[in-house]
Amino acid sequence: MTFSKHIPLEDLTDLAEQINTSTNREAMLSHLETCANCTKTFDRLQHVVGLMKKDTSEDAPRDVLQRALNIFGAPERVSLLKKIVAALSFDSFTLEPTFGTRSGQSEARQLIFSADENDIDLHISAQENKWVIAGQVFGQGCKEGEVNIEGENVSLSSALSDSCEFTFPPVPS
Repeated sequence: MTFSKHIPLEDLTDLAEQINTSTNREAMLSHLETCANCTKTFDRLQHVVGLMKKDTSEDAPRDVLQRALNIFGAPERVSLLKKIVAALSFDSFTLEPTFGTRSGQSEARQLIFSADENDIDLHISAQENKWVIAGQVFGQGCKEGEVNIEGENVSLSSALSDSCEFTFPPVPS
């Protein structure tokens, strides 16, 4: 095999690591005898591979690496699960009636969910045989956002207002 100009870097790397299984090994060695540019690159690659094989250093402990990343402001990777999962932190339906309350449980319900750095204030109220769902998102990144409801018989979307509020038309139970 002859090379039009130079041996591709990938092939030179394989040759330096001695993992070249192709039949053109002899052609590459022959080319290296006549091409100063490829020989120089091959010598550097052999040197680096040799250093890597002799390297006995260990990785820094995970907490040291994390602290270094935090110092330089590297963004923390957040798992998709952490972005999606919200924990219920308040439910008005579970409150005991206080002294002086004139009526029992209201048909309206307020729920507050916490998801990572955001809170979602959710208001649900009955209207005939349907539910009106409205609320507000508190936290960063809610501007120009969207809230979706997905269910067996419904799929709705509501854009967030400038104050990160949303309202859905009445939906079935």
